[in-house]
Amino acid sequence: MSGLPFLPSVWDELPTSLTKLVLDLGQPIRLEQNGEVLHRSYITSNEMKPLQDQTQLKELRLFHIHNSFQPMIWETVFRNTSEGGMRVLDVQMASPPIVRSEQWRRAKDVVGLTVPTEDSEGKMYKGLDGKGVLHYSVGTGEYLDDLCIRKARIASGLDEATPLPLWCLRLNGFVLDHLPFEHELSRIVLLTCGEDCIDSGLRAPKTPKAPHNKWSRVVNNATSHCLIQWPNWTGIFDAGGHQRNKSGEVVPQELGLSTPLESLPLSPIVPLTEESLNLKDVDEALGEALHADSFDTPLAPTSSVAPTPLGAVSNASTRGSDVPTPTVASSSTAYSPAFPSVDGSTTTSMVSFASSDLITLDEVNSSEPASASSSFDGAEAAASDVASNVATAGSSTPALEEDDDMSAIVQKVRQSLYLVSGFAS
Repeated sequence: MSGLPFLPSVWDELPTSLTKLVLDLGQPIRLEQNGEVLHRSYITSNEMKPLQDQTQLKELRLFHIHNSFQPMIWETVFRNTSEGGMRVLDVQMASPPIVRSEQWRRAKDVVGLTVPTEDSEGKMYKGLDGKGVLHYSVGTGEYLDDLCIRKARIASGLDEATPLPLWCLRLNGFVLDHLPFEHELSRIVLLTCGEDCIDSGLRAPKTPKAPHNKWSRVVNNATSHCLIQWPNWTGIFDAGGHQRNKSGEVVPQELGLSTPLESLPLSPIVPLTEESLNLKDVDEALGEALHADSFDTPLAPTSSVAPTPLGAVSNASTRGSDVPTPTVASSSTAYSPAFPSVDGSTTTSMVSFASSDLITLDEVNSSEPASASSSFDGAEAAASDVASNVATAGSSTPALEEDDDMSAIVQKVRQSLYLVSGFAS
């Protein structure tokens, strides 16, 4: 992740063999001027289509999304051909949804799952033609769209009997209900909902197949299937959608019992078989997704240092002497001559030739003061060494002329140094 915008041209440089992809899509990629109004345009769904070529991903994390990319995201999951499928899908929207219903619960208010009845509003499909967004009659924003997931299955060519190759789903800025978990997401092992999510009738998934049983250590070795986590509540459920407590007993969901997870230690003994090692990798991926610090992943921080003036870092030379600048080949560090500061003291700075870091004028003025005479004496010595090297490089000029040339060179170096010091002050 970085503070730079993710441009569509980056797809051309990414290999399709990636196993982990993390993108921050919160920066605009185009700025359009309309009179006095500046419009910011973000990456579009068509520009995100190359995501479907990433078929080896184990983790896919997308942050600060401004447009709905669910059709591309779910088709990418269905097209995944990596062994064991995708472990973590993390999708976080830039803005929370806005809903009309007062019966739906904000993430902070969820302390258990309210299973909708057959005639309740929670049984309704709330999307807009499988586009991944809410129908305007119920609100606006992102919706975990069951129809969108089914369309992605058809587009990927995956038959109905093949389960969705996904272990962990982490969402923020979504409206969730039970519909996707009746079939497409029925095999999910971990569902984590962020602070900007809304519960509009979510219930635990049920599966007729043998569950993965990843959470049995927390519920007294009882058979477990899925863990659902909200900011203020956590529940562990079996394959029948029943919640289990730490003793492994079935508890009514109306109680609002939470089973917090302080830690999920791995099994102390892991047999060296391919299956167990794959499960160990899944354990680590689930643990990372479960214990993430925050859903509100910030944009890449910008530097707190004031912007450096262009003139302070320009490599354009100022003519002050005909003597060529000597090349320091024996050392990676050189000391520049002292520059008088505003208060009359002098400062010196160290420049590393082995690094691309730039030292600003503020950093120069904050360094320790040094003696002007000693700095200029050092510069004279350096200039004398350069002049002697030039004189002994096979020249046929008499020694007297060499001394005169050396004196002229030293005088010019002095003049250039005084010019530089006068410019810096």
